Amino acid sequence: MVEENISSALIFEDDAEWDIMIRAQLAQFAVGARYIQGSDDSDIPELHSPYGDDWDALTLGHCGAQSHPMLDSRYWVAHDDPTVPPFNHHQASMNSESRAPDVSAPELQGNYTRIIYETRNLRCMYGYSVSLRGAQRLLYYHSIEPGATASDRVLSGFCTFRKLGSRCIGPWPSIIDQYRPAGPDSKSSDRQRFEGTVRSHGESLNIVFPAKTGLLSFLSGDSTYKSQWPDDTLIKEIDPMNHALPRGEGYFLTKDKFKGYDN
Repeated sequence: MVEENISSALIFEDDAEWDIMIRAQLAQFAVGARYIQGSDDSDIPELHSPYGDDWDALTLGHCGAQSHPMLDSRYWVAHDDPTVPPFNHHQASMNSESRAPDVSAPELQGNYTRIIYETRNLRCMYGYSVSLRGAQRLLYYHSIEPGATASDRVLSGFCTFRKLGSRCIGPWPSIIDQYRPAGPDSKSSDRQRFEGTVRSHGESLNIVFPAKTGLLSFLSGDSTYKSQWPDDTLIKEIDPMNHALPRGEGYFLTKDKFKGYDN
């Protein structure tokens, strides 16, 4: 245990979107993150963070993150999670092999399955947290070693190559994603070109019960929030005060369980 490795705040990008069930999702994530570090509920009184003390970055919001299938690794797996968007509603790029974990092991499969795992080859930084140890290592990697670049690429390389022994933990699908407001497509990014079309309403990517597009329900005092895709998700609506997410379970999976990546 690294006693001085106290976590930082959770950092959101300005266009971040999250599920109305984010508190329950983070509670589940904390259990899974501790399992991956080799801790369990009995260790909580000794820990400084509910997410465990042996991590450098929690990659909670991304638009793609591979796993380490060629290593024996721990995974936390929750099946039949109503906050998981079905495959046909993933943003297209998320389903490409270069942006997804290897879920070829039978224990990780399922249309409504969320896994927690050690991440690599990250894309985007919609929401993340860095521990004190992680911040020290990341700043060294970014400022002392050659090849400094944009922060999202630095974090990706830091996690991918396990620089200085780094450990990055995240969920798949991510629990923080992007909100695209109503208006010109150009509002979605200052790095990409768009065709000049105009959205008539805001949209939330890869989130089943989004907080921003569901804000009217909150302002109206409704107790339930509707799914973005009620005909395809596990349930059509949810009451965050009276719905418990399914508890996952841990698996130690050896590398022979996976097909591995071609790249």
